[in-house]
Order: sequence, then structure tokens, then C-alpha cells
Amino acid sequence: MDPSPGGRLCNFCSEITLESLFDHDHQPSLEALQQSAETCPLCQLISEAIEPGLNTVRIELGQISPRDANLPISLQGQATQEVLNTAKQWRWQNVQISMTKTTFKVALGEISPYVEDDDPLAIARHILGRRVSGSEQTLQLARSFISRCTTMHSECWRESTEDPSQLPKWVIDVYPSGSKSHVRLHDSVVRSGEYVCLSHCWGKIDLVKTTLENKEKMKAGIPLDALPKTYRDAIDIARRLSVRYIWIDSLCILQGPDPNPDWEEESAKMGAIFQNALFTIAAAASENSLGGCHTARKPPTRVVPIRCQFDEDRLTGTIYFQPAFQNWSNILLGPLDKRAWTLQERILSTRILHFGADQMLMECNRGITGENGHQYEHANHPRRLPLLSHFVSAYASAQIEEPKWRLQRSWSRTVADFTARNLTYETDKLPAIAGLANEIQRLTGDRYFMGLWESCLNRQLLWYGVGLSKPLVHRAPSWSWAALNGMAKYPVALTLRAWEEHESAVELLGVPASGRLRLAGKLTAVTMLSGITKRAGGADIHDLVAGDQQTVGWAILDIPRSLPLACQVLLASTHSALKLNERSVNAWNVLLLDGNTTGAGSDYVRIGIGLVNAGIFADAPVNEVHIV
Repeated sequence: MDPSPGGRLCNFCSEITLESLFDHDHQPSLEALQQSAETCPLCQLISEAIEPGLNTVRIELGQISPRDANLPISLQGQATQEVLNTAKQWRWQNVQISMTKTTFKVALGEISPYVEDDDPLAIARHILGRRVSGSEQTLQLARSFISRCTTMHSECWRESTEDPSQLPKWVIDVYPSGSKSHVRLHDSVVRSGEYVCLSHCWGKIDLVKTTLENKEKMKAGIPLDALPKTYRDAIDIARRLSVRYIWIDSLCILQGPDPNPDWEEESAKMGAIFQNALFTIAAAASENSLGGCHTARKPPTRVVPIRCQFDEDRLTGTIYFQPAFQNWSNILLGPLDKRAWTLQERILSTRILHFGADQMLMECNRGITGENGHQYEHANHPRRLPLLSHFVSAYASAQIEEPKWRLQRSWSRTVADFTARNLTYETDKLPAIAGLANEIQRLTGDRYFMGLWESCLNRQLLWYGVGLSKPLVHRAPSWSWAALNGMAKYPVALTLRAWEEHESAVELLGVPASGRLRLAGKLTAVTMLSGITKRAGGADIHDLVAGDQQTVGWAILDIPRSLPLACQVLLASTHSALKLNERSVNAWNVLLLDGNTTGAGSDYVRIGIGLVNAGIFADAPVNEVHIV
């Protein structure tokens, strides 16, 4: 977009230099900014950028409201962590606008600077921002990113689960016999080559699918105009980036009624399929397969150019200021991030091209680079996903305790993220994360039991949730978070390293294929009272009493039940101090169990978790307990 026409810059804006953006005193007050905005185009851009912040920011400067017209306005450049680490702090990505009094600042908004590629300030990398065109330049950036990552990023050179040149069982050939109007389903049992994957939301539309009945027809050829826009765009991207094959789930896993051996076999391989792809195309902004990857870009509402000098290098260039881009996390937290299947697709993909509404983001193990030139290292993401490398590093230590702590922390984050997402089919709860689990199991040697890991089983059993509900069909035993719908999470204390000092109180005796968990542990009877003692994290907490009606702890139910309720508590792990009746006692974490309604003598059903006085287990023998 051409720079916005307008008046001359005010004196404050004319004095902006790269060095001054360390902390630039802009206008002396909000009132002065608003007056200057009537004639100065940059002041007008700043005034528009802070308007939402002025309406929503809390009072953070004592008793002074951010609406106070006497507070000065300042500008401060925001740099990448890489830049900060090298002390070259003049490489700005965004410019933060704040209201200031003494040493306090209230951030009200941001504007984004960019320079043209041939500008001296771009060549010297003093301004990282670039113009977002949404044209062929976007795919040129993608091509450059992929080349740089595959040749220079050692952290992205993953060990493949199989020959990385081996294609998945089924792929789509995007250039069958040189045709541009058709693609075809390709049986790649004996073929090799590079391929890419598509990560997308199916949505509530009737997708084109490969089935046992139409498989031969799909192998003969598929007209492009018969495919939804997201598929067509992904095929176009693969072609323009010179990749012949693409894997798309609905086309490359044979769909059909149960039992479906191909679906069971290929869905279990999805982790390896995404991991071994050259890159993944993520349709981040599309709610269904009609939305596409190439979305119409909205041009910035205002672009203000200023001539700016950098005294240290004696460089002068033109910086263009525009409204700040949508935060990278907002792009990645769009429709695609709400689908359960896409979590493992993102974690396992070696590199991803996220096609958002405003721009494309390029992600790999090193970090995220925006089409607008902004860079974010994974270590500094405010909401980073637990990359596969984090799981692998958990077992790199020679110490036994450290891996368990790291795996518990990383997996607990994954479970919370995964269970908060949507599934079209309730029965996909465990299959949708099986690829990730298989890969962790392969790399670590740990055993995986329906959502839980053997190495830290005593803690992994202690999940809880708020607003959980039963699915329409049984899909997992009661001890697994996969048994219920809704977000499951773990108490923060369970993810801390200090937890390695606490002992496991259960011994795993076996998990048969039926899902019956056989444990050896101490079991004792309690009663859960009907009154709600308090709420924590949105969960209702109920008191537990022993036979003498003395309060011995508290518990959280998985789903509501009629109370009071006689139940059993199984000691899972030691914990810390618990305050009961104004005194502190040793407390242990427990599973809350109810006798199985089938009447099997030693079978129990999990109904919640709790924390109890360790003393109630003093005389309890160790029993074999079956949880179903």
C-alpha cells in the first residue's frame, strides 16, 4: 500500500531516530498527542493505535487513570531475544506506546515499523519488519525459509521413524502426467520422494473422501475443481514450491464404516507421516475446507513514512509505520488450534507454514518467523507448545528423577491443551494423540497406557477437570482422562521438580488390553460430604471424613454425584503439609474410588482425586486393587 497522504510531521515525530527508540519521549501529554494528530500523520496513527488500550487498560499508576490528560506519551522499540542477547538493541520489531509517570509505564498499544528490502536500514538489519504483500513474494519467503532450515538448523534434523525418503502408503500426486487440471491418488508402496502434509479443519461440510468403493477412481484422476478451496490452495503451494506429493487426511486415509483396517493402520502412523514430511501447510485461518490457505489480505489502514538516521553506522533510510500486526499467538490460536487432531500435527511437524488471515508464519524448532520479518524464539514464546525435542531431552539426563519431572510437566501441558480442543467424533479421543504418544514411546522406551506414562504413573493418575461429562460411548477406563469429555489438567504441584522428593505409593502390577489397571497399594474407607468447602481453579471441593466423622482431607469429583457418598481412597503419592482443624499434618495424594456397580469384588471405578491426612493409612494393609 502506498504511504498515507497527510500533513507534515510534528517536531516530536521528526526527531525520532533508531537510537531514540530505546525510550523516546514523544508527546508531553495525551491532550497534546490528540491535538497534534489533527495535522501530524504519525501522531494520528499513534492516537488510533492506543484508543483500544485507553478504553480497556486497568488503573495501574496508583490512583491515576490512564485517561489522565497530563501523563506523557513515550515510544519504546521492542527487539527479539536474539538481539537482546547480542546487545544490538536497535533491531526493532514493534514500537510500544506507553503512558508514563516517574518509573511506571502503562502499555496502551503498538505500531509496526518496516523498511523496503533495498533500504540501507534493511541491509544492515536495523529494522526487521518488511512489507507484507500477499503475492508471489510470500512463497519466495517460504522457499528461502525451507532451504535455510533444511541446511542450517541442526535442531531440525530429526531422527526419522523410517526412511525419510519413503512416501506414506497413499499420497496425492500433484503433477500426474504433467496435468495442471487434475491430481491423482498415488499408491506409494514401492516409491520414494519428498512430500508435504496439509493440516486443516474439516468443518461441518461434506468433504471429498477416498473410500474403498472409489479408490480406483481416485487413482485414475481427481479434477481440481472437485476439491474444496483449502485442498486446491495446498496443492498450488506444493506445486509452486516444487514438491510433487502432498498428504491430505481425507484423501490419503481410506474412509468408511467400521471396521476399517486402513483407517486404523494409517491413523496410527500420522505422527511419523507429519514428522517425515518436508513441511506442513497449516490452513490457520480457515474454519473449514472451504476457507482456503490463500486469504485476501486487508491492506493497513494507514502507512506513515519517515526519514530516519542511525548515527552509529551513519545510515539514513525510510521507515514506514503502520498499525501493529495481529500477534503471532492470535494467528496460531485460530480455528485450526481448536481441533484436537492438529495438536500432534503441529508438535511433530519438522517445519510448518501457517497461512493466517494477515500473513504467513514460518515455524520450526528454532522459532517462528513472520512474513512481516518479525522473529520469535521458541524459548521466549509466552504460550509455546511442548515440542517433541522437549520430551526427548527429558531422557538425555543420566539422572532418573529429572526425566520423570520433565515428562510429567510437558505431558501435563499437552493433555490440558489437547482435551480443551474439539473432536468431530468422540471415539477419536485417544487416536487423535496416538501418533505423538507412539513417537515419544519409541524415543524414550517409556510405556504408554491410554493417555498416561508408566515412568510417572503415580502422578499421571491424579488428573482432574471442571465441567467434565461422559461421552455417549465408552472409550477408555475411568482412570484415564480420555474417559470423559472436557479439559483435564493436573495440579500445578504435580509438575514441579520438587515432586521428585515425594514417593510413589502404588506399584503397577499390569494393564491388560481390557483396560483394567492392576495396582498394589493402600486402600481405606472415607465419606464425602455434600457441602462445598471451597472452590479451586473452578472445581468444587468437598470434605472427606473418616468413620469417627473427623475431617481427614478433601476431594474433587470427576463428574457430579449424589452426596454424601461412601467411597474408598487409594494412596497414590506423598505430598506435603495439609491444614486441618487449624493444624498442619502430613498429606498424601489419593484417588477417590467407588465400588464397581457390576459387583466384581476387587474392581473399582475412579470418581475423583483428593488430598488426605497420611495418618488414615497407618494401619491399612497393601492390597491388590483393580480399577476399570
